[in-house]
Amino acid sequence: MEEIQALKKDKVVAKRWKVDEKLGEGGMGAVFKVRDLSRFKTYAAMKVEADVSDGGVIKLETAVLKSLANFEFVPRLMDSGDRDKYCFMVMTLLGQDLMAHKRAANLPRLCEQTTLRLAMATLFAIKQIHEAGWIHRDIKPGNMVTGLHGNDRKTVYLIDYGMVRSFIAKREGTGVIAMRKARDGEQLFRGTPRYCSLNVHNRKEQGRVDDLWSWLYMLIELHQGLPWRRLTDEKEIADAKVNTCSEVLLKGCPREFANLHAYLEKMQFRDRPDYFGLWSECYTGFRRVRGSFFAPFEWEVVEADKKKEEEEKKKKSAGSSYVPKTEREMLSALSISANRKPDDFTKPKRKFIMGLFIEMSKMLGRLETLAQFCDAQMYYPAAVMMQQPMQMQANQHNQQSVMGERADQGFPQSNYFDFRSMPLYQGQQQQQHQQQQHQHGGPMSRQNSLPQQFGGQGVNPSAQQAPPPAQQQQGGPPREQQQPPQNAQ
Repeated sequence: MEEIQALKKDKVVAKRWKVDEKLGEGGMGAVFKVRDLSRFKTYAAMKVEADVSDGGVIKLETAVLKSLANFEFVPRLMDSGDRDKYCFMVMTLLGQDLMAHKRAANLPRLCEQTTLRLAMATLFAIKQIHEAGWIHRDIKPGNMVTGLHGNDRKTVYLIDYGMVRSFIAKREGTGVIAMRKARDGEQLFRGTPRYCSLNVHNRKEQGRVDDLWSWLYMLIELHQGLPWRRLTDEKEIADAKVNTCSEVLLKGCPREFANLHAYLEKMQFRDRPDYFGLWSECYTGFRRVRGSFFAPFEWEVVEADKKKEEEEKKKKSAGSSYVPKTEREMLSALSISANRKPDDFTKPKRKFIMGLFIEMSKMLGRLETLAQFCDAQMYYPAAVMMQQPMQMQANQHNQQSVMGERADQGFPQSNYFDFRSMPLYQGQQQQQHQQQQHQHGGPMSRQNSLPQQFGGQGVNPSAQQAPPPAQQQQGGPPREQQQPPQNAQ
């Protein structure tokens, strides 16, 4: 640890990383915030530990992060290396973990909407490392962190790969990748007693199902708290898990958690989890509580309220000399990118974007989301809502698992929720385009088709042209009697 203590402020490592401050310290190492000297105003997190000849945690984490380089929701490895007395790795600088967010906002419990939303995001992060052949073995709120800037603050990352183990291996001679057999005998304890499964307490080999047990316990802890949260002794915690029935454990939780619990009880070591089925249960509950992927998290709302109170106090103390923040600066505190031009939030453009959302809602038959959109408008402008990726979507690197299972058993295979790819939207767009061609003598721009109160030019009735009679004779029945396209039904 003496070598690590020598890494003080302004110390340069590998001629590139300049130490800015210490973020945390553990028994074997420490984490520093460093600045990249090769890139302007770029910061990262550097993890340092004393060099161990037979390999250490950092060397294992470096190998794992290299294998997960093309996956989302995993910190990006930027650099790694050895020095005379210590080794280091540099990765993406991230924000606080989920439990830290909950405590900072002084929230006794997270609501169902936030819990189910986090369930889907964290489940996909776990699925990714499983599909790469790794078991995490330490799933807990402290290892689930959010991004630090902009829209990345709504992304949940899985960190700390110091306890991972590969559950696949190449067979000798053939080179075929296959699943390892469970090791016999008593295994070493790996994990956190509060969140680990009963198999871990019984010193059995851990599999993918054990990560999912920790995932479920983590969600219960965030939502209402585990029955054994006040216990510290491992044996007492294990006894509490055995003696606590599912009704007591899940009391007050979303009703979908009962199905998750029943499914995990049936799983064995070699079983591949039905990730899509688990995600579907969470999404069903998310729809039931009318959740939105674009709404701010609970702790973001609390942060916004605190900032608003601070502004009010400054305004009262400064009196007439107080100059309030601009609208763009206020929105940047709520994860809005600071690179946007100042005129992006002017009233005409906001009205135009609002009009586009109304027209899209009409076409998709989702007018019930309009009221929810208006409530979230002050936190999240429509322009950002249209571009926000959904965390539940799978990336193109997960098209097939390492075990050869079918890809359609996992999550959807697109990166973004593109409503233009929906058959309903395509069919109605085609029908609307044909009607515009007949009624207006040519295609209309989207802005001109909007009402004037939303920034459009409206439709001039005098400019409408009646279709020639020959069209009705040659095209069969009149247009109002023609059947709509099948994909629009």
